[in-house]
Amino acid sequence: MKIIYPSVILLTAALSFSCSPKVTMQLASEPLGEYNGEVLLLDDAESIPKGLEPIATIDVSSRTYTPVKKGTYDKVLELARQKVREVGGNAVFIWEHKAPNYYTSKHSIKGDVYKLPATAIGAVTSVSSHPEYASVWIYRYPLMEGFEYNVNIDNRWVFWSAPKTMTEIRFYESGKHTVWAYGGRRISVDLDIEMGKDYYVETSFQEGFLGPNPYLFEVSAFAGRAACKTMELIEQK
Repeated sequence: MKIIYPSVILLTAALSFSCSPKVTMQLASEPLGEYNGEVLLLDDAESIPKGLEPIATIDVSSRTYTPVKKGTYDKVLELARQKVREVGGNAVFIWEHKAPNYYTSKHSIKGDVYKLPATAIGAVTSVSSHPEYASVWIYRYPLMEGFEYNVNIDNRWVFWSAPKTMTEIRFYESGKHTVWAYGGRRISVDLDIEMGKDYYVETSFQEGFLGPNPYLFEVSAFAGRAACKTMELIEQK
């Protein structure tokens, strides 16, 4: 049975900017003391040892407008990591992720915070399913319908950035490549590609003087995998 301690029932972190997400944490026990190590992000309940109870639940959300640059999924995840460390956790299982859509550019998450034993941490490892090539995934959340543009890698076109679509480009040799788009000015992401790895580039928009402009940025594998689960794959020809 979980015991909720009234003295520590809510921890709220509101950053100085009104558009920043709000982090709320509900503890199920006394705080374990601050932890300064890596916080694992889990999206599979099978990674959690059976019988292990969460030490807290966490909610990261925003009720105000959040510019794409300030509200990326990775920034929301980093806010969660900071709060998880403060209560002594070393992992968070994210069981709800609300992604941007046609009505909002915000990400929000809910999850359970755990203190995993060392044996469980060692078991949460990823082995490449394609050691013979690297994949670059390029995708677009359903934002700014009607605003679409070309995305290129080096000297070739690879993707038409339209809402809720993605594509995969495979490389069979390591090396440096540039993902770029042009809309008023060139914006690019440089990738140093290694075999067996997955890379994720999110395409979006940023506000310009005369309207929206293309915006590209690399995201973590965790954030990219979560996004691509909801996208329509556009096959390369």
